[in-house]
Amino acid sequence: MNGFVVVIPARLASSRLPEKPLADIGGKPMVVRVAERAAQSAASRVIVATDDARIEAACRQHGVEVLLTRADHPSGTDRLAEVAALLALPDDAIVVNVQGDEPLIDPALIDRLAALMAARAVPMATVAHAIHDAAEMFNPNVVKVVLDRHGKALYFSRAPIPYARDAFAADKTQLPPGLPVYRHIGMTPTAPACCTPTAAWPRRRWSSSRRWSSCACCGTVTTSSWSAWPRRHLPASTRRRIWPGCAPTLRPTFPDNTTKLTMGV
Repeated sequence: MNGFVVVIPARLASSRLPEKPLADIGGKPMVVRVAERAAQSAASRVIVATDDARIEAACRQHGVEVLLTRADHPSGTDRLAEVAALLALPDDAIVVNVQGDEPLIDPALIDRLAALMAARAVPMATVAHAIHDAAEMFNPNVVKVVLDRHGKALYFSRAPIPYARDAFAADKTQLPPGLPVYRHIGMTPTAPACCTPTAAWPRRRWSSSRRWSSCACCGTVTTSSWSAWPRRHLPASTRRRIWPGCAPTLRPTFPDNTTKLTMGV
């Protein structure tokens, strides 16, 4: 499908990887790599939204559309709301929020998320990937999402959810059989109307959780294949070495028999 807009919020502040959007990935800033991948989708526009002049300059240097936003936004959702206002997007427009640290993002997955919203008229959608390792579940750097039986996202958290109290009281080194644990992947299409603040927003710093509190209904794409870019600091030499190998061999693949589009009602 086409007619949707991709927005990539980007800020320099990062506790795990300082100045992350400008990190050199094979000779280009990370945020530019993300924008280039997003541009391979069916999106009508790909826009980086930033509050920093250096990110703005880097995007313009590489021909990436960029908007300079306010510096006081507490989350990417707030920045997304400003972009929607600056572009005068209608409330029913489809805006795909792509996380700025996913240079391996699959363009086809962006299209599938946008199609889910367009076909099912859900106000928000997201991506989930099954977790099979207990260490990953207990890692606060990994955002988890709980789904209902229809694939609707019920809640997002960095805490280990859903928590199997009795099983983990005995052993936290492995997941109990059958426990449905999912990692949220940083890509969320939404309608601008979902970026309207609610009373719950001050308590929810994480971006997708803030939008979820405004939408109440979030469809989900679950996938069995994902290549996440390292969030921690990596020396420039390591990043340059990883990227050439990642492009052809570690690119996420989403064969029809392992990707499922679901929607909660």
